[in-house]
Amino acid sequence: GGDDGRTQSAVSLQVLDAIDDAYSFTTDANAEIRSRWCKLLLSAGAARGVSLALDFVTCQGRMKFVRPLYRALRDSPCANAKETAISTFVENADFYHPICRKM
Repeated sequence: GGDDGRTQSAVSLQVLDAIDDAYSFTTDANAEIRSRWCKLLLSAGAARGVSLALDFVTCQGRMKFVRPLYRALRDSPCANAKETAISTFVENADFYHPICRKM
């Protein structure tokens, strides 16, 4: 299996805030960390996760990161996450590799 963009269970926002205070994952430039952090935020319903994820998928075109994050946006309980993800994908479709665009 691979990373399908889904987390097993949401961590509370309070726990995520404490983790971020200690490790500053929100500002981490490492793509692996950034991707996983966005998915945790989205799963927990943290509104800031939507903007972080969309910023990431519009500057990082690798399918390894793009597909799981768009799936996490689709499945997120955050208000308008799915709709915003769709419009962002359409606006940035030419940025993505043709195989990524089809999937």
